[in-house]
Parts: sequence; C-alpha cells; structure tokens
Amino acid sequence: METLINNTETENTQNLLVTAEIQTYLRTASSWATFLAILGFIGSFLMILIGLAITLIGGTLSSLSNTPDSAIGSAILPYMGIFYIIIAVIYFLPALYLFQFAEKTKKAIDNYNQELLSAGLEKLKSTFKTLGIMTITFIVITIVGYGTLIAFMLQSKILS
Repeated sequence: METLINNTETENTQNLLVTAEIQTYLRTASSWATFLAILGFIGSFLMILIGLAITLIGGTLSSLSNTPDSAIGSAILPYMGIFYIIIAVIYFLPALYLFQFAEKTKKAIDNYNQELLSAGLEKLKSTFKTLGIMTITFIVITIVGYGTLIAFMLQSKILS
C-alpha cells in the first residue's frame, strides 16, 4: 500500500510518496534498531553494575591496605568505578534514542501517521547526532592523551 505524505510547511504543495517498499525498509530498520537498542540497554546496565562493583571493591581495598603503594592503587579504583557509571549513562542516551526511533517508526507505519514518522526520524537524527558528538569527543581525548604521553616521554628523556 502506498501512502502519500503532504508537505504543508512550504507554499508549494510537495508530496512524498512512502511506497510499500520504503515501508518495508523502515520496518526492517526499526526492528534492527530495537535489537541494537536493547543490547545498548543491557550494556549500560552491565557497565553500571561493574562500575558499582569497582567502586565498592576499591573503597574496601583502600581501607584494608597497609602499604602506601597498594593504598594508592586501590584508591584509584573508586574513581574508575565512577567513570564507568558516567560512561554507562552517556552510552544509554543513543540506545534510548534508537529505541524511540524504532517504536515511533513502527507505529507510524502501522497507523499511516505522518507525525509519528516525523517524530521517529527526529529520534534517529538525535541518535546520529549523539554518536557523532561522542565520536568527536573520543577522537579529541585520544589525540590529547597521546600528545600528553609524547610530551611526558620527551620531557623525561631530556631531563635524564
């Protein structure tokens, strides 16, 4: 079944035809999006559990350690656990947007609803925008990290 979607935002009447083939593609994409979103939710949940475990274990180890070297190592663990939890929350956002895209797109196709399709595609845009920002941030952090590492290596070589 073909659906004719009118664009009323412009003065000229423009139509977008959502054919049965396009609907099939959107339905398939939304099914895969649901699968990937659920994996994202599971991954976020596991990262939160691991972060909590690392935080609790690190706190316990730092209070039990007798030597300064082991105290420093175990004192870092709670911060690593908190870092894991922060990353899990950040990782959760694209999974949520992807899940919302899938749900809204499926409902839009089932009900031939232009507004739901638009809302679903907006969530897909949010997914890609969030992933793009995360990727750029990761690249910048990696470059700064390697730059700092090289600077420390050069400085230690010069000083020795």
